[in-house]
Amino acid sequence: MKVNEQRFVRHVLDEARRSNVTVSLVPLPHLTGIVPCVGYFDDSKAHLGVATGRSSALWLGVLIHEYEHMRQWRDGSPAWAATQVAEEVDAGTLLQLWLRGLVELEAEKVARYADLTMRVELECEKATARTLRSDLWGLGLDPVRYTQSANAYLFFHSIMVRDRLWIKPGTLNHLNTRLLEVCPDHFLPAEQYTRLGKWVGLEEQLLKCGVSLVDRDPDEL
Repeated sequence: MKVNEQRFVRHVLDEARRSNVTVSLVPLPHLTGIVPCVGYFDDSKAHLGVATGRSSALWLGVLIHEYEHMRQWRDGSPAWAATQVAEEVDAGTLLQLWLRGLVELEAEKVARYADLTMRVELECEKATARTLRSDLWGLGLDPVRYTQSANAYLFFHSIMVRDRLWIKPGTLNHLNTRLLEVCPDHFLPAEQYTRLGKWVGLEEQLLKCGVSLVDRDPDEL
């Protein structure tokens, strides 16, 4: 890692320690929990994890994103609190279980849980993009390309609800040039992330990033 990258990682570790949060930086291309992912913040265990087995240009953005999720939790974000839909169960976890076929949910609940999750992600993505624009840490990550890939992730929630698909590892990031070309370079009001048809070619590119996890071992992806 470059010196500036090391400084930022130390900052995250220090902030996590002060918040009684443990951190795992795992040298793998992605992590496997209920669903495969490149990073997560689990408030039930006060734990933050990021897959670092890729270029730092990819995983540093994920680290900032998960760090911002930690801050949402620590600072009592209303959007974060709203995802707690049952005792000790959040909307995101229920969606992951549904994506794996481990639980069945009514269509109305799937849509509601996806909306709650998308809104907390939107708040987090905006905070991440602000950090990148300020470049306080000198990481040199492109905030515009990050915003485009973040928008792809936010739009993907609509694909998830409609087609019961999750994101294929390694597909939805700022290296996917064809996807970024059809994504807006600015954040939208939350309700507009269900309007895929407004953005020519976006649905086609998102579907290429989707994979069904029903009756499938995530380790096989």
